[in-house]
Amino acid sequence: MQALAISYPARIVSGELPFDVTAIVGLTCKRQRATAMNEYLIASIETAQRTIQRFAEAGFEPAQAIERQLIWCWKRAQGEVDGPPPATLCMSYIMAQEFEKYGSYPMLAHHLRAIEAMIDLLDMNAEDAAKYAALSA
Repeated sequence: MQALAISYPARIVSGELPFDVTAIVGLTCKRQRATAMNEYLIASIETAQRTIQRFAEAGFEPAQAIERQLIWCWKRAQGEVDGPPPATLCMSYIMAQEFEKYGSYPMLAHHLRAIEAMIDLLDMNAEDAAKYAALSA
């Protein structure tokens, strides 16, 4: 941890600090960049892609469908494409229905469901986001 040395006068005038605490610590009351969520979303998508990739490379068609949807999600999070997906995202459904035959992967299904929800949040306008926040409170 880096030590921070600050020199200030012994007397504080009118209750104000003689230095800018928010600048020193990097605090802000402004809303965080939208890209902070995108960076988390991109990392989540890449993690899911690494997991699904081995099934897709083996020629398993449901895994290839999930992989195509993850690629679209990655492009959407990067800002390369705008608007809703060309078709409904159904990665978690495919995972739950098709992979059940070959063994259960509940954590991956949950992970894909979370990615779908985050993509839906990216497509919300301000009014929809306010309604969603009110419902989830």
